[in-house]
Amino acid sequence: MNLFLAALACLAAGTVLPALLYTRPRTALAVALACAWGGALLGLPPAVAAMLGAPALQVPVGWTTPLGVFTMGLDPLSGFFLVPVLVVTALAALAGHHRLTSDIGSRRAVMAACFFNALTASMALVLVARDAVFFLVGWELMSLTSYFLVTYEDDSAEVQRAGFVYLVAAHVGAAFLLVFFTLLAGRAGSFLFDAFAAAGPSVREPLLLLSLALLGFGTKAGIAPLHVWLPRAHPAAPGHVSAVMSGIMIKMGIYGLLRALSFLGPPSPGWGYVFLALGAVSAIGGVVFALAQQDLKRMLAYSSVENVGIVCLAIGAALLGRAYGNAALAALGFAGALLHVWNHAAFKSLLFLAAGETVHATGERDLNKLGGLMRPMPWTGALFLAGSVAICGLPPFNGFVSEWLMYWGFFAAGPALPGQPAAVCLGAAVALAMVGALAVACFGRAFGVAFLGHPRSRTPLHPHEADAGSRAAMLALGAACAALGAFPAPALRACRAAVEGLTPGLPSALPVLDAAGTTAARVGVFALALVCAAAALFVMRDLLLRGRAVSRGPTWGCGYERPAPRMQYSGSSFVQPLLELFRDVVPRRVSREPVEGLFPGRASLTSHPVDPAEHRLFRPAFTSLPELLARFRWMQRVPVQAQLLYILVGLIALLALGLGGVPWAR
Repeated sequence: MNLFLAALACLAAGTVLPALLYTRPRTALAVALACAWGGALLGLPPAVAAMLGAPALQVPVGWTTPLGVFTMGLDPLSGFFLVPVLVVTALAALAGHHRLTSDIGSRRAVMAACFFNALTASMALVLVARDAVFFLVGWELMSLTSYFLVTYEDDSAEVQRAGFVYLVAAHVGAAFLLVFFTLLAGRAGSFLFDAFAAAGPSVREPLLLLSLALLGFGTKAGIAPLHVWLPRAHPAAPGHVSAVMSGIMIKMGIYGLLRALSFLGPPSPGWGYVFLALGAVSAIGGVVFALAQQDLKRMLAYSSVENVGIVCLAIGAALLGRAYGNAALAALGFAGALLHVWNHAAFKSLLFLAAGETVHATGERDLNKLGGLMRPMPWTGALFLAGSVAICGLPPFNGFVSEWLMYWGFFAAGPALPGQPAAVCLGAAVALAMVGALAVACFGRAFGVAFLGHPRSRTPLHPHEADAGSRAAMLALGAACAALGAFPAPALRACRAAVEGLTPGLPSALPVLDAAGTTAARVGVFALALVCAAAALFVMRDLLLRGRAVSRGPTWGCGYERPAPRMQYSGSSFVQPLLELFRDVVPRRVSREPVEGLFPGRASLTSHPVDPAEHRLFRPAFTSLPELLARFRWMQRVPVQAQLLYILVGLIALLALGLGGVPWAR
């Protein structure tokens, strides 16, 4: 624990020292980067030890508050989430260093480096908090520091709007968490997590508590339909910040849900159905909306909604397993969810870093204006391709392993459930397969349109390759994707202790987990061998052609005599047939100038998807809120004495409720 406290101190120094050195910005940025790496290196040993099952540590911080004493601890679940937090933030800090250095003339570059380290420290605090007050303090710090990072380019109206929506969503979610923890504390008589778990909820409370946890943590995680902040905030933030927010920060919501489930006692089958339904809606809805986006970073943001949905599918299966005493399904579900947290952290951070470098190099996020970037940006293009294969769940990369565990649970362990639950598991497997197929179309389009073919923009973009630091960070994440996919055994061993902690009262199902992991490893190694064989054939071809005259001709152009860049598939036209299948799910504003006549003139097709959660649910609600509040303005116009009377009446009412035994009023 001392090493972890030293890591926190290092991150705190990385927050304060650069601000003090703002008159020497290069030095300040170097200190911030050193502190980010120092914090990661100091924090990893205790995190790994806790993850592998070292005795859980819990210590009071010694800071007495009116509601108790701040307490922190490390157990396998905390350690499992803490490892990607430290690794990904260190790599993202390295990738972002060049971007901030290029903006050295602005003081906001130094402040962004400070807030980045503060965000890392706040996420670590959330993971080690062992009392509700400490947890909420860390949660609030995480929301505020990420808000300042999202609004880095605050001179843009789009960024200001994105920051406002994110801040409102974060605090609405925090309000639900405040009620959630207050209800738990009212029953347990303490704000300590151990007291929550020991007291357990009454028979009537679990559904209310689960709903509050889903609303509070689900807003941060981006579960549909609470995801509306995510497609705005992630594109607005710099690339390395988006990588951390999408790859790591939204997983704090998943961690919160798993931690909350440990307070609520044995689950009922209904909890599993709720998670499966939310997961299916988020996963399918997320990937369909990602398919409809023309903004590269917005597409990745919707893809995060999809992957959070996949994690919820796995948790739903695990809860069904726990409810029916099926240890294999419970273990495979929780292991699939945890491994997908790691996998998504790796490939989504890689994709956002590559997308950030693409946007930084071209100044363009619109897929319809990109194209042909593979030549000027070969490293970025190749690594974007690796991340795309991984996120589609294809071997030999890591996305395949976690989804394989889920399929194994659905098909091998799910049928052992009685009647309807077994059918639900098969339905979840079908949903997961549909998501995988749509993801292939989505990322095939993104890579093909952005990196292959010819530039589509009439304005020269002058792209250039990423700097050495960004390439190193992306290479490390790409290597992690390949290693976790081809050799998943260490990752499976890493999640064992957390899985056993999440399945209390069930017999150990580790042999089933090992069997599924072994099969996944064989498939991964076989696929890796195929990739290596293809690469060897490519090299051999080059060697055989060396010294010979090789003539090059134009690509077949579908009968066009003189193919031009504008004859290529655009991002919109590539997915048009697929989106027609989902036109009732994804309403779009389509603008079309059709091709007419033997010698057609101008023709075009543009489409703008409309998110129903934002336009039909939240926007009307927030639009009508000022009108509703305006009806209470008369209360502001009454004399001060009357306002004091309102407060007194409110306090008396709370006192009466508290004395009457209402837990939240105590």
